[in-house]
Amino acid sequence: MLEKFPTSAGYRAGILLIYGCFVAIYWVTPLYGDDLCFIKDYAAHTGSSQLTFRGVCDFFVYNWHTENGRLPNLLFVTPFVMAFGRLAGAFILAIFATGMVAETALLSARIAGRPRVSAAHLAFVWAVSTATISWFNNCFLASHTLNYILPTWMMLWFVRLVILTSERRLVGWRLALTAVFAILCGWMHEGCSAMLLGGLGLWIISRKFRVPAATWLVVATFFIGFVLTMSSPMIWMRVSLENRALVEASAATPPVATIPLTSNPVPAHLRIWRLLWRVMPLLIFLAASTGVALCFRRGRDAVKVLWQNPYTRIAAFSVLTGVAMWTVLARHNPGVTWYPQALGLVLFSSLAFRLAGGRIPAKVLKPATVLTFVAIGTVFVNATVWMSKKNIEFQEIMAEAQASPTGTVFRDLLPKPHTPTLRLLPEEAWRSNMHLFAINSHETKVINAVPAALRDFSPAKARHLPGNASLMTYKGMIVAPYSKLKYDRIELPCEVPTDYFDYILAFDGDEGGFPQLTTRYVFTATDGTRWLYLEPVFGFDPSRVIAADISPTNF
Repeated sequence: MLEKFPTSAGYRAGILLIYGCFVAIYWVTPLYGDDLCFIKDYAAHTGSSQLTFRGVCDFFVYNWHTENGRLPNLLFVTPFVMAFGRLAGAFILAIFATGMVAETALLSARIAGRPRVSAAHLAFVWAVSTATISWFNNCFLASHTLNYILPTWMMLWFVRLVILTSERRLVGWRLALTAVFAILCGWMHEGCSAMLLGGLGLWIISRKFRVPAATWLVVATFFIGFVLTMSSPMIWMRVSLENRALVEASAATPPVATIPLTSNPVPAHLRIWRLLWRVMPLLIFLAASTGVALCFRRGRDAVKVLWQNPYTRIAAFSVLTGVAMWTVLARHNPGVTWYPQALGLVLFSSLAFRLAGGRIPAKVLKPATVLTFVAIGTVFVNATVWMSKKNIEFQEIMAEAQASPTGTVFRDLLPKPHTPTLRLLPEEAWRSNMHLFAINSHETKVINAVPAALRDFSPAKARHLPGNASLMTYKGMIVAPYSKLKYDRIELPCEVPTDYFDYILAFDGDEGGFPQLTTRYVFTATDGTRWLYLEPVFGFDPSRVIAADISPTNF
């Protein structure tokens, strides 16, 4: 269906290296977060931990009403996690991740007008994706791979197929298969589908709606898949619940602050820059490199040539749609920027190799390619070693929590490694809302891990802070009286052990206070009383806090 593109021996060797690195890191990633949640939900709903055809069908319907309409969540994740062990699953999941990198290199080489995809091109794409794409968003879980990486690979193929239909190169049974594939692509993830529909729509408009009937057919079937995703009643129920919660919150009387509020010491533009750098560094590089290229004749010529390619236009329009969605819907969620960054990687690589244009001497390019593969391979080794240690720690904490009558584990977590790992490390499981909700689903006790120093905590030993938040400091940590928490302001069937909260904090040496975001974790002291451990989100020193108020923004 798709024509072959020549590859080099170095390219094929690089593919094997990339695949091996992905297999290793998938293998040592523990079973946590959404993967664990799907297993527990399946057992709770079906009454059995055994995977059966009827159980999968029943769970399909259950997820449709309680989770979302994504095809991976409905049909793929639970059978995959339950049917395959860590090693077998790693070999399969690594295919999707490697395929995404390989397809990106192939497409960008074609768009750049290269005669074949080289090892240098593959090394460049692998390095940039490792350094900029948000792998840290728990992408080495099976659930996230099937919801983000696999749809990305399919999206890259789908856009190629759309272009072939616009060139009238797909007819008969090939067109029929493409239509079926389009439905599956549109059904994978609503974020990917909505972004791509926006990009395809703008591309069709740019062509003044002059596209063949086959293109309309493929786009229409893709839209059908998107409708299937969005037809899940739970998606709209979540919107309704969140809106109701916001209405109730807006009607609540905010607390009266006792701490004089001063400006945040971190300027707004700096906070915005930090957020952008966290969730979409690749798009920043793409915008900057395009801007610089347009300042020079050669760069303008390169951009002009690339813009003539329909893939460039669809990808660029889709990226703009994705950024707009991120701005409106979820500015703190790196998952929302995964898809625009994946397409941005194609554009960035295309521009880089168009500008290079074979002008780098082989005696420079070959050693640089080898060094790049070695460097990124080393990064993966470092990340894999750290993940292996975290896996052991994770299993030990789980065993302690199950043995504990309260579910609380007092233990200092392993620090982040000093060796380079770029953006491969996932969010700390025991500091993750997602994981803590998953681990506590269908549990009668609140499972959590907090610093070992809190083992002997008591309010009599703590320093009580002035203000209406009733916070205390103990051994350099902040503790608050227990209150039942909510997850995104929505009541859940299990008790949630964590949430985020804004406080107005006054620090030693400051005249006033300013809002600070903290994460609150439920823990049970050795005397059986419950408390909340507060961990700073933006890294302030808790020992410097001298007063604390509840922020009115929480109401």
